[in-house]
Amino acid sequence: MNATTNMYKTIALFLLLAIGFVTCGCEENSSNQIHSRNINSSGCKTVGSNAKSTNGLVAGPETITLSAREGGWMLVEHNNSMFNCCTEQFIVKISSVDNTILVDEDEDNHSCNCVCPFDVSYEIGGLEKDVYTLVIRKGGLELLKEKIVYTNELKKTFTIE
Repeated sequence: MNATTNMYKTIALFLLLAIGFVTCGCEENSSNQIHSRNINSSGCKTVGSNAKSTNGLVAGPETITLSAREGGWMLVEHNNSMFNCCTEQFIVKISSVDNTILVDEDEDNHSCNCVCPFDVSYEIGGLEKDVYTLVIRKGGLELLKEKIVYTNELKKTFTIE
């Protein structure tokens, strides 16, 4: 083959790859898989000046509140959840099988010898108006397992005991 033919083949291959990247359907949730976004945290909630102490913890029950959002999203607010006080970032892993949504909450840092309550929030998306079994775990322990009906009016709070 001559150099011109090789050049045309290289250009054709490049164009095919470029078209593949543009049309790959890489938009958020293009496969309608259930996933998370917007993971936020209050930081360690304490009273007083010593943020690493468990003596000044903010009192209150541990709760999980679910609220419907536009476009198939549900806000999850997990309040007063005990995590390592050195945690700076939370990890939320979502998996789903049929209509069961499994949420695993974790922290990025287990190194300090203290805990404190955090408020953690995140959104779960790719939902349709349907009945789901929602399972929320932290550190492998099941905190919540509830059947929920996802509608635009969804607003429920659960107390974790």
